[in-house]
Amino acid sequence: MKRRSMLGAVLALAFAGCATTPEGQARERDRYNLITAEQIAEATQSNVLQLVRELRPSWRGTAYLDGYRLGSMSELASIPVSSIREVEYLEPIEAAARFGIENEGGAILVKSR
Repeated sequence: MKRRSMLGAVLALAFAGCATTPEGQARERDRYNLITAEQIAEATQSNVLQLVRELRPSWRGTAYLDGYRLGSMSELASIPVSSIREVEYLEPIEAAARFGIENEGGAILVKSR
């Protein structure tokens, strides 16, 4: 009986250790919502649209370059990967709050070098 209790306690601790905390979920979301300089340096794509489609295929939304609205995602094809330092995705709610309700699909923020 004691062994069973001990085994149950060990399994409970093991499963509790595997659980994702809200902080862990936020870090994972932040990591997913960013294409870093390191990832860009390793990229083989020639333009930002190709980069986004390859690394973050689920991203959709209005494109911005250094805070200026470009328009649809297709505009990212005109930006060479070699000219950027970071790409960030804003979820629809965050994009609408920051740039207005016309960004209901989210926003892709490109930061140049």
